[in-house]
Amino acid sequence: MAAFVLVAMLGFKLDLWLVVGAWFAHGVCDVFHSHFSTKPGVPAW
Repeated sequence: MAAFVLVAMLGFKLDLWLVVGAWFAHGVCDVFHSHFSTKPGVPAW
């Protein structure tokens, strides 16, 4: 989470394309999250 916050802050100061890249990376992380973490109570979707 800290990495996404850092990229967001830098993106708004330097270049908004960093924010776009972070959003994309967050989506990729969400897609593959179930493959890396199996916590009880986390919905499958």
